[in-house]
Amino acid sequence: MNTSETQAVQSSSLEAILSGMATSSITEGIGAIGVIALSIIGLAGLYANEMAAIATIVIGAVILMEGGLVSLACRTLSAQGVGERHSRELGGGVTAEFFGGLTGIVLGILSLFQAVPGTLLAVAVLVFGAALLLGGGTVARLGWLLQSQIRPSPD
Repeated sequence: MNTSETQAVQSSSLEAILSGMATSSITEGIGAIGVIALSIIGLAGLYANEMAAIATIVIGAVILMEGGLVSLACRTLSAQGVGERHSRELGGGVTAEFFGGLTGIVLGILSLFQAVPGTLLAVAVLVFGAALLLGGGTVARLGWLLQSQIRPSPD
């Protein structure tokens, strides 16, 4: 492959990653609106425990999908040999978001079948907080890495 073909492949991969990031933002927005609607229904007194459990599952799914997006972007960049050191640094945040989202989904499902789901939902909130704290900067760092690949710094 010559240089122009390599740049075209890298450019199309970077555009696909950026498109995925935009789609992820839309998905996060839809998930947030869904959680707000479920919370309002629960606060109105209609199936409060069930609405809280379903909202927990939705939040877990959103966090899980964000971790998956960053993981896919890191694998794509590593496969091309682009920003290999930086993509390895992003791996810790991806793992935190993946396990945090997965754990939250499991806790939400378990709380649907419990008579008093308060403890499980409280633990899920703690897990989400820890996952977001540990993986909070991954999307920003990924955006910085992609921007540096699209517009390389002059050396």
